[in-house]
Amino acid sequence: MKKINLIGIILLLLITASVQAQTTVVSGLKNPRSILLNGNDLYVAEFQGNKVSKIDISSPTPTAIDVVTGLNYPVGLLLNGNDLYITEYTGKLLKVDITSPFPRTATDVVIGLSNPYGLFLNGNDLYIAESGGTKISKIDITSSAPTVTTVVTGLSSPQSIILNGNDLYIAESGGNKISKIDITSPFPRTATDVVTGLDRPYFMVLDCSDLYISESSGNKISKFNLTTKVLTDVVTGLASPIGILLNGNELHISENGGGKISKFSIIHYVDTRMECDSLLWIDGNTYYANNTNAQHNLTNVLGCDSVVALDLTINSVSDITTTSSGASITANNANATYQWLDCDGNFSAINGETNRSFTALSNGNYAVELTENGCIDTSACVTVTSLSVHELENNVSISAYPNPTKESVHVALDRAIKGVDLILTDITGKEIFNKHFNSLSETDIVIDGKKGVYLLTIKTANDQEVLNLVKD
Repeated sequence: MKKINLIGIILLLLITASVQAQTTVVSGLKNPRSILLNGNDLYVAEFQGNKVSKIDISSPTPTAIDVVTGLNYPVGLLLNGNDLYITEYTGKLLKVDITSPFPRTATDVVIGLSNPYGLFLNGNDLYIAESGGTKISKIDITSSAPTVTTVVTGLSSPQSIILNGNDLYIAESGGNKISKIDITSPFPRTATDVVTGLDRPYFMVLDCSDLYISESSGNKISKFNLTTKVLTDVVTGLASPIGILLNGNELHISENGGGKISKFSIIHYVDTRMECDSLLWIDGNTYYANNTNAQHNLTNVLGCDSVVALDLTINSVSDITTTSSGASITANNANATYQWLDCDGNFSAINGETNRSFTALSNGNYAVELTENGCIDTSACVTVTSLSVHELENNVSISAYPNPTKESVHVALDRAIKGVDLILTDITGKEIFNKHFNSLSETDIVIDGKKGVYLLTIKTANDQEVLNLVKD
């Protein structure tokens, strides 16, 4: 049997960073703020816990482990080699060697800052968002006695910073916006708006041209595309989200109000497919049933990842079996459309035979092609051998079926001819039926008599044929 997919629907839909259901990674944290990932270790600044803790995200049941304690309202984190830099909201920048044994002691790097928050490292320059000082400053981390240098002033509660090329993006929670400066421009620098109308933005993460933003008072994560300039919601219904990071297609979020780290899977595209029987997908797997769980990661020439999710519907022809009786064949599927085929003629379509049932005019092998749910499938060939087939003048085939019969016989010519007499007699010659047809292509004859053998004579002006019929 042959199977054909008529559907062929492939809808690769660009969607606005949709996410799957939330998963809580770890709970019971004390006002988590900044987060960072080092291998499988997720570091968390616990503001009210006065410590930095970490969890193993590869663990099925992650548990928070203290990294360094005795801090004073830690908020920002940055890892450089083994040195973990920490900002204390009360005015300090500290660091601790994460490879040193516990308990660890953090040492001061810079003091006298004004509510320092987010950090970003560019070469040896460590940029610091000073929320209370309305400015971005920087230090040289290679210096034994770092001096704080002002980068830009006049900001409104800057919370975090991220560098893209020469552009330093700044989350201004007081101004409800993201701004930027060119760090190569001369001082004094002026920040220009990138996107406004946010609801207390805190941290950012850049994924190619997509800038993800935690909006703490908006209880959501939004996304701003730097190319299209379109701002969209990604995740809503959070509890004061602060820290944010991307690990592949997993978006990790510190929910300050919820005391937890949650994560979501980001889907960039949905590949909506309707296929017949099976699908060999881009991940190399063959799917035989409906599927909305499969995902595949694509990386473009710029190294940017796009997560494609599969939304697959598998259709099929529900029933391709047939039932036959004599020369009549019926498809058992009542919900399809039909085309009867001549198996002996290379499965060629039989003209006009598109009903559920088909009656053969000659002995041979026949099948039905069924179309259902956008799919085409073909039944097994059925052999018909019960027909009495003769030929009249001009190679006109004549058949009578069913034969044997219980009562009536259907007489069929493969094309109409004029001036035909049909005469039915029993074996003794007694006439049962006699009728002249001005033109005949097919008709039914009732054998009005007892069981036995009957003779049907088909006469034209130039020829005649006699068929033996049996009534049982």
